[in-house]
Amino acid sequence: MGRIERVDLGIVRPTEYVIGFTYGESAEPRRINDDVISYLLWFHLHGQGNYLGHPTGKRHAGGIAVVDGHHRLVVRDLFGIEWDDFYLPENESDRMVKERFPYIPADALEVMNRNIQNRFNFVAPVVDALANFCISTIKALRNQYQHLVDINAASLFYDSNALRQSPTPPRYPCNVDFF
Repeated sequence: MGRIERVDLGIVRPTEYVIGFTYGESAEPRRINDDVISYLLWFHLHGQGNYLGHPTGKRHAGGIAVVDGHHRLVVRDLFGIEWDDFYLPENESDRMVKERFPYIPADALEVMNRNIQNRFNFVAPVVDALANFCISTIKALRNQYQHLVDINAASLFYDSNALRQSPTPPRYPCNVDFF
């Protein structure tokens, strides 16, 4: 079974959402989803950022390659939070179970486990390929998106006043991987 480990975001290596990057012949470039960022911002603005569980990662070349959780990590970096508590599975068969993580919604656990199964062995070669794009940190990934370069730009783009005043988070977008 994997374990939770506090990780400095400076050693975290993104594995997707790099503008113009695809890995594999049939892959389409994926971009950060603004609706997911808005959803996550609501939780942070309401002091509930840790409700959302843990990003998952795999040790690679002295860092942690992201298996699942890019959006969460981008938001934490935007707020100047320099660490996160990662779940580090032992292998692609490892599973996050409700008994061990009762605070994570069941649908989130399901998606996280699917991503561990599908991406665990995929992330290391992607980190290596992204070296050619000079994207080796969450901050570098975030800074590709003009509206995420700093908290002021993000506040304007996502209307942080409306998010703060809303008693409920924005609707989570369907057909998008969780966080």
